[in-house]
Amino acid sequence: MVDIVPIQADVHSRIKINDSNMAHVSGQQVIPILFQEFLSASRTYPIVFVKNADTGKFQSVCVLGIKPGQNKFVKNNQWTTGYIPQIAKNAPLYLIADEASQNQLHLGIDETSPRVDFDKGELLFDAEGKETAYLLARKNNLVAYLENEAVSKNILELLVEMDLFAHQQLSVQVDGESVSIKGVYIIDEEKLSQLADNHVLTLHKNGLFAPIYAHLMSLHQLSYVAAFNA
Repeated sequence: MVDIVPIQADVHSRIKINDSNMAHVSGQQVIPILFQEFLSASRTYPIVFVKNADTGKFQSVCVLGIKPGQNKFVKNNQWTTGYIPQIAKNAPLYLIADEASQNQLHLGIDETSPRVDFDKGELLFDAEGKETAYLLARKNNLVAYLENEAVSKNILELLVEMDLFAHQQLSVQVDGESVSIKGVYIIDEEKLSQLADNHVLTLHKNGLFAPIYAHLMSLHQLSYVAAFNA
């Protein structure tokens, strides 16, 4: 469990963030990704959807490995190639709700993250205790991510309403052996082609056909992931 604490100048003045260290995702087979990232990520990774067993909610993820606990794109704690999902770049900084007012957000940090360093990286505060340009930029990125995340959740709900998801088992050959990735969902092309005109118009007006087709085309990247060696 990640323990996130509020960022304070008097406590975190010496802390640096080493953005090149990707050890925190080195063992993640899948990583959440937003619809706004589909076009960039689809060039390298398969994008699929997973369903939360408790809530029934869908989430979009990119597949980075064939086996559980395997991220084939991180070697020696460095991301070797391809698009880096925004959520992986956000760590160890997070927006956290104020204890007194849940509508008020503050910047927090996971002090145990391997990206927290005292030698390499970017400082959060300058000698006068003011936020550095780096920290201000990271804060803006987190706010933008939060806004995009809300949009992405709305898109997923829309696709659920249109009944476009289909359960799928992905299979790929690894060293002559067939390996399957179970428990994933994709957008059903047949259902997509049979959508009512009003639903087609909704998808078109919201610019959703591009990320949808990026998702479908990305499924061909599974063999690339299987063969990739950093």
